[in-house]
Amino acid sequence: MTNLELAFDLMQCSFLDTKVSEYMARVTLGCVTNKLMVALGQAYRLRGAIACWLVALAALTVASNSAAAQTADPINGGVTVSGTTNCSGAGVGNSTCYAISVQCSGIDGSGIAALPVTVKVTNPGSPKGAIIFVSTGGGTSYYDQSFTYGAFVVNSVLQAGFTTVQPFFGGTKGWLQGPAPNGVRALVCRFAAVANWVATSTSPLMHQSGTALCTAGVSGGASAIAYSLAHFGMGTGATRIFDMVQVTSGPTFSRLDRGCVCDQAAQQTTTGQGPLSDCYVDAGSLVDNTYSSPVCTTSKKTHDTANESVLYHDSIMSDDPPFLNYSTAVRVVFGAQNDLGGAVPQGLEWVNAITSPLTVNVIGDAAHIVPDTVDGAVQIANDLNTACVLQTPRR
Repeated sequence: MTNLELAFDLMQCSFLDTKVSEYMARVTLGCVTNKLMVALGQAYRLRGAIACWLVALAALTVASNSAAAQTADPINGGVTVSGTTNCSGAGVGNSTCYAISVQCSGIDGSGIAALPVTVKVTNPGSPKGAIIFVSTGGGTSYYDQSFTYGAFVVNSVLQAGFTTVQPFFGGTKGWLQGPAPNGVRALVCRFAAVANWVATSTSPLMHQSGTALCTAGVSGGASAIAYSLAHFGMGTGATRIFDMVQVTSGPTFSRLDRGCVCDQAAQQTTTGQGPLSDCYVDAGSLVDNTYSSPVCTTSKKTHDTANESVLYHDSIMSDDPPFLNYSTAVRVVFGAQNDLGGAVPQGLEWVNAITSPLTVNVIGDAAHIVPDTVDGAVQIANDLNTACVLQTPRR
């Protein structure tokens, strides 16, 4: 039931034949809107006003409790800078690379090993903002070297005046290198710590105060970004650091339980491919690595639900309320030729739950790795160049 529907019910209720308990059971967890309050004013003048106001108070109480329960996961750690290092490989030139170590424990509170990260920073001279780029999987490569047109995307925003920041997470699985009791949800504190460092560091200075801070990621990188908004509050209120995010081909970890247990019916998608399953094809091994045992592939083999509640809790769309209303601008891109199992339906689990405005584009000739196509790379670059602007209220 929507708040508006509830308002109509309230206007029609009467003291004699309305049971307050029946309405309390039907109150949504959303906030009572101004329209509802107007309707309540009208209801006050109707017979049975006492019962109507009791229902309104119940709605406000439930909404207040829901908001109080929505808290950001802690990073529990940070970044240590060792110094500059060589920038390996090709990609964009005139860059400086920094060797850092990320130590955090996230929601687990302990038990996550420090991870070496190399961060490639390219400054156009007079930056109008900074953009963090995250590659696929656990981010074990630079964005500009990960895709056919990755360098095109990065060069495009550089020419537009943005500083680019590309973390290369160490280890065999990057920021997904486990194990951790809470799996992906705990380990993503590494991306959150790097993002917070980029936002606040003065040496090196990557993001100037009063300019936009944005981020773009593909597949697993898209998941890191979605976690930062949904669980670290980096797109909401006082904890917001991002002005805009560009999420490509994901997030892939919206519902780990559905991707691993694989017992859900295919859902209709909006990318022209019809119904698709949330079930993982390749991502299951990445999830396995985040725990002390292969819980994802084991669950998938027999549709075993023994670890379902754990996987659900560690998902972006978890059982405890994620942040889903953002003052950060959200841009999403999918490939219409998706060839990686549950990437699109997993992404839509998050996209369809967001209650603030967002923009979704589908690239007709692109598969899962959207920036491997010209059209996909152009869309990503255009999103960043036009939407990466300082949002209000300012941080």
